[in-house]
Amino acid sequence: MADTALNEFTLDIAEDECDRLVALVEDAFAHQVAGRIANFAMIVGADTETEEELKPLLHESVRTLETYHWVTGDHVHAGAWLADLRTSAGRCPEDYGMIAALESSAQNLIARLAVQRADARMREFVQLRERALRVRRMATFVTGLPTDTQERAERLTNYLCEPATANLAGVADGNQSEPETAGIEYEEPATDYEL
Repeated sequence: MADTALNEFTLDIAEDECDRLVALVEDAFAHQVAGRIANFAMIVGADTETEEELKPLLHESVRTLETYHWVTGDHVHAGAWLADLRTSAGRCPEDYGMIAALESSAQNLIARLAVQRADARMREFVQLRERALRVRRMATFVTGLPTDTQERAERLTNYLCEPATANLAGVADGNQSEPETAGIEYEEPATDYEL
């Protein structure tokens, strides 16, 4: 059986197949979640549902979104869909308290998204600083490099190594090399509902 599998696949073929499957399944999953979010918006727009009917639908939408984020780690789409849910909730009668219900239902997701965005900013900043440091090091070995280029590399590196620059970038500690999770636990969402 193992020999058959080895004959059928090489690592390159397996990688290509994995890429195709990831794209196919992720697209289907995203389409499914987008449909759930759009359906909630449509129901809100019809203005025929009561508070008792809308709140469970909102909760189901949040749980669907939590599952998507937990499985894919995609904070970009999850954040955008959460914003769409907030917009829809804001269109409900104020006395329904839908915004408060959304924030309560999605508080773990909101916290995880905030941590993930902060981690992404930190990684981008650290990578940028490392590139600048590498350029400055390379510049010291290049013969005949214009003085202006060396000075620019030095200025850029000095700027990116300043703690104030890290703060400006929204990074708590510019010297960190690993993301912080701020104690947020990534638990598998309950699955007492259908996507």
